[in-house]
Amino acid sequence: SRRGENAATTASEVAAAMARFNKDDPKHVLLVVHGIDAQAMRTRDNMHALAALCDARPYVRVVASADHVHAAAAMDAHLTQALDAAWVEAHTYEPYEAEAALSGGVPPVLRKHAGDAPALHAATVVLRTLTPNARDIFGVLARAGPSGMTQSELYAACRDRFLVSAELTLRAHLQEFRDHELVIAVRDAASGVEKVAAKLQGSALNELLATVVEEV
Repeated sequence: SRRGENAATTASEVAAAMARFNKDDPKHVLLVVHGIDAQAMRTRDNMHALAALCDARPYVRVVASADHVHAAAAMDAHLTQALDAAWVEAHTYEPYEAEAALSGGVPPVLRKHAGDAPALHAATVVLRTLTPNARDIFGVLARAGPSGMTQSELYAACRDRFLVSAELTLRAHLQEFRDHELVIAVRDAASGVEKVAAKLQGSALNELLATVVEEV
């Protein structure tokens, strides 16, 4: 298959690179990876190729950037162990438009929702790292609109769709949504009851649902 051919090619290229390093060769290589958590880097073959290169210490040193706060969770155990990385927070605090300019500019979908671009981008990245079940639960809540849902209402809706079987599971998902700032607390004006709603609303939320949630 094409995938098998690609894997074999990658493996042979890594083997060839590894053969260049030996104890009698003083040369060292500094490998710089921009976006180690990028989608293209998440394939099993690419992760194992990078892990093999990292195993060539001290001849190979790796400096990499990561965009997602939980980038390490997207890596398999082999790569995590091979990297043996020292993680350093290095926020640029630049507007999203400035950072995106380095990769060809802001994607059309984010230009369309310019005011919500940073939040839309962040929510898209986060949701794609969650399980399909978690994304579906977020979808149920998001479709309730800005008025939101109480936890019991959300639990009933998710249970009817066979997304959860225990309220404890739902609470864990909600906490994860809060940690990633996907949801906010809202209070019903009439009853004063506290509810949970998606932080994004309007066309930006519709775009998020269409591109991330409804694709599973």
